[in-house]
Amino acid sequence: MDAIRPCILFFCLLLVIVSAVKNLVSIDDLSKVDYGRDAPCHGLQLLFWFSQQVLNIDQNGILTFNSNFDPTRGDYGFKHFGNKEAVLPTLSQRSYYSVGNLNSPGANALHAYVQEFKNVGSPTRNMDRLIVSVNPVHPNRVYNVYITAHNFGSDDFNHNATREIDSSLIQQIRGRRECIVDEKNNFISTHVEDEEDERCRQFLTQLEYNRRSNHSVDPNCDTLGKFKAELRATSEGNTKLIWKDMPVSIMMTFHRVYITICKNDHLMISNTDENQCQDKTKVLISKLSGTLVTSVPLHAGLQTRLLLERSNFFYESSVPHVCYGPELDDANGVTPTKIKGCDASLQLYTEDGKACARLYIKKTFGNWKGFFSKSWVGFYTDAQKANDEYSRYQYADKFYNVKEGNTKDYYIYKFQSDLKIAPGFQIRFLLDKNYDKVLARTTPWEDTEEVMISPSDCDNIDHKSLSHWFNPEFYYGREFYDANKVLPTKIKGFEASLQLYTKNGKTCARIYIENTFSNWKNDFSKSWVGFYSNFQNSNDDYDTYEYAVKFCKVKGSKDYDIFEYHSSLAIAPGVQIRFLQHETYTCELARTTLWTYA
Repeated sequence: MDAIRPCILFFCLLLVIVSAVKNLVSIDDLSKVDYGRDAPCHGLQLLFWFSQQVLNIDQNGILTFNSNFDPTRGDYGFKHFGNKEAVLPTLSQRSYYSVGNLNSPGANALHAYVQEFKNVGSPTRNMDRLIVSVNPVHPNRVYNVYITAHNFGSDDFNHNATREIDSSLIQQIRGRRECIVDEKNNFISTHVEDEEDERCRQFLTQLEYNRRSNHSVDPNCDTLGKFKAELRATSEGNTKLIWKDMPVSIMMTFHRVYITICKNDHLMISNTDENQCQDKTKVLISKLSGTLVTSVPLHAGLQTRLLLERSNFFYESSVPHVCYGPELDDANGVTPTKIKGCDASLQLYTEDGKACARLYIKKTFGNWKGFFSKSWVGFYTDAQKANDEYSRYQYADKFYNVKEGNTKDYYIYKFQSDLKIAPGFQIRFLLDKNYDKVLARTTPWEDTEEVMISPSDCDNIDHKSLSHWFNPEFYYGREFYDANKVLPTKIKGFEASLQLYTKNGKTCARIYIENTFSNWKNDFSKSWVGFYSNFQNSNDDYDTYEYAVKFCKVKGSKDYDIFEYHSSLAIAPGVQIRFLQHETYTCELARTTLWTYA
């Protein structure tokens, strides 16, 4: 008993710690905690950025993001959080993922205002984190959001600094979302980057964010206002420097104003020592706005640095003031594109000015090489080109694994082409040697990604006037999407239907039983569903099968009970399932439409 007592006390202590996680429901609540309040902390910027990614908040407080958003894949530097310190409640079917480590792979895709102090030489610059709970099956739906921070000088998290962020607070931070309707009646967010920058500044001001709290933050950088120095691609795969809105006061105060382009290959905090700049291009600024084409190949980690120099005559030191821009993301800040019907994604990125492709393969997608044995990725210099007008291609199973980049949930494979990255460049994933089955196409390089959203998420439209055409399944339609938009097939002579669908890249079956069909188990006692990889196969040439009465019941409706079975057969074009009444092969009551890709 004495040996058990310490364990009980320890368990009770963990319960106290977990239950102590307080819930913040308003901006006023957030203003009363110290999270990210003083520069160079970035927690408030991180929380604001995260809130802007939310497309919809349902009545249960679940946050929905665009379908390409996947923390389990490592997007934006998200990483699996094991909760070893029991900072958060224990989960069963979900997992925690944290974001905010500015040195993580993928973190360069975070907005510039999150990375503003990445290069500041202070140990507090990279302590803040945001943690979410997701179900890996539907990773674009977030159930819980927490803010926390590392304890100073250690890798563990501060229990006292950990708070849960209520969905109502996310909605307040997110603000109104203005929407437009395109020619296909799709709703598109009209939030633009400059507006987001300004709204972030207003948010920080509202919470009295202290930019002058740390002497390592150069006060001259605070006077830049809306100044931006950005890096873009030329048609030759090199870097184009664009700067705009340089304050006149800066030009009048300093004897020389330079913009340098640095290549940051290091993972440590950089300082004002300009020798850390590799492959730099240094430009003397004489105009408030301008453009310059350089010979520096576009590459991850490139960064603009603003150097403000006074002459020795006016100033006792020749050391310049340095203001850092964000480091370039190799995928231009665009997350991977989901490959239809598969647990895989495609991403366009650049390396040394060349167009490259990544495949993200979920580890549960075991037979992906067999499934993609004839699939290929096409490289297109113009997104308007037809599928057969590619400049280069590579078969999916010829991509090579990037072992150091693998995550807990994904394997990463890549291919580097010899084509130069340029505005408008695009890659596409095609299922087979034909040109009509495109399973994924990336956002063209440097184009604005149009994010499709739910009409219920728009604040500037009359929702009632749209009810005659808006189908709610457009946004939440798991039943339609996983079944390839094909309705169930009627089972002859019975109040029941059969449906082919996919989950985790496998072939699955649903049986819909009308509630009035009470004796179905007796009538279907010897009935079975056959799974066929080729629709031309005869009934006895199935790949696998399962008896109808052994299907598992899932949530139904007031009219139907729904039963499902997940097979081990990989989903592919031409797959079909059939319902046979007896153990013989002659009494076929239903066969589904062949699986295909649009």
